[in-house]
Amino acid sequence: MGKSTSIDDSLRMGKEKIIVRDSPPNLFFNLLGSIAIMVFFILLVTAFTTTDFSNDTGWKQWSSMIFSAIVVLGYGLKPILVQQVHFDLNKNTFQKGYRLGPVSLGKWKNLPETDYISIFRQPLKNGKFNFEMNLWYDDIRHIELFYFDDGVIGYRTSLQVAQALKVTLVDARIPNETIQIPFKD
Repeated sequence: MGKSTSIDDSLRMGKEKIIVRDSPPNLFFNLLGSIAIMVFFILLVTAFTTTDFSNDTGWKQWSSMIFSAIVVLGYGLKPILVQQVHFDLNKNTFQKGYRLGPVSLGKWKNLPETDYISIFRQPLKNGKFNFEMNLWYDDIRHIELFYFDDGVIGYRTSLQVAQALKVTLVDARIPNETIQIPFKD
C-alpha cells in the first residue's frame, strides 16, 4: 500500500504464470533503503567487534546497538519491499508475499478450486478507500490477494486474473451494486 500501481506494472502474464505486483520503488527509495541496510550492517559489526562483554555495561551497550540495527533495518526495508502475488498455473500453486530486488519472500501454497475472483471497495480510517482483490473457494472461504489504491486498475487486473483462472469476476467496487462478469472462453 502507499505505492502507486499501474496496469503495466501490476500484471505480468506468461503462458502459465501470472504475477500481480506493486510498481517497483523509485531511485530515491532504493537509495534510502540501501543506506539503511548499510547502516544496519555497520551497527551490527560495531556491536560485535567493539563491545566489552565482561561487564553489565557492555551487554547494555550491545543490546542497544542490536536494537538500533533492527529498527534501522525495518525502516530501510519498508520502502523497497514490493507486494506481489504470483500464480503458477502449471503447478496449480500461488505465492503471496513480497519481493526485495531479485528475491521473492513468501510461501508457495496449493491453489484451491476457485469459485470466483472479487474486487470490492474497502473504507480506510482516514476516509479514503482502497480496493481489495480476493480469491473465493468452497463457497464461503476466501484469500485476500492484493490491495489497490485505484479502482480501475484493481478492476482491470482482477478481470485479467479471473480470465487466466477461467472463473467469474464479481465486481463490488460500488456498494450494493454487485456485477458478475462470467468467464468467456
